[in-house]
Amino acid sequence: MTDPSFDAVPIAEEIIAARAAGGRLAPFTGRVPGFGLDEAYQVAGIVACRRAARSPVTGRKIGFTNPALWEKAGLTHPVWGNMFEETVTRTASGGGTPAIAMAGSVEPKIECEVVVVLRSVPERGARGAAVARHVAEIGLGFEIVDSPYPGWNMRPADAVAAGGGCAVCHTHGSCTEHCPVGISPTAAIAGLKRRSFRRWLRGGRA
Repeated sequence: MTDPSFDAVPIAEEIIAARAAGGRLAPFTGRVPGFGLDEAYQVAGIVACRRAARSPVTGRKIGFTNPALWEKAGLTHPVWGNMFEETVTRTASGGGTPAIAMAGSVEPKIECEVVVVLRSVPERGARGAAVARHVAEIGLGFEIVDSPYPGWNMRPADAVAAGGGCAVCHTHGSCTEHCPVGISPTAAIAGLKRRSFRRWLRGGRA
């Protein structure tokens, strides 16, 4: 439960200023007593409202989806952050490579992702087929994630507060081609995520 005296505004303003300047931040979990996910989502909400004034929210980034990591991270479920219209590039089939603006990045990384496009909003608590009927398409994309925390040393609450780490998401199926270190993770990651997603749609059954 959040301390009634907790003030999210100064933290949100510190994050906004650091992002604008390409600056670094000390993790809030190490310097703000009691800073957890509840507080982080309050901060993230203020940051999102400020950003949405110039770019609408267009989706959600779901993070920490691997349950094997939850105990070490102190989690019992995934976390989420907002995606904005200005951070999403849609590439048509057979289209050229999108331009990626990296100005202001601090410690960017690239990840392959599964992109789920909804045609309508599922009912709260829906699972399985009740969710599947709202899905318009599923495809591969890649995401450029960035961290203002030196060395990516942070807790999940720090990641949530700073926007979930999502800098730019591209609906593009060529992670291997564009990977800056020349690795080929696409097929393995995509297969694992497809199996995990299908299992989730079946209500968690293998």
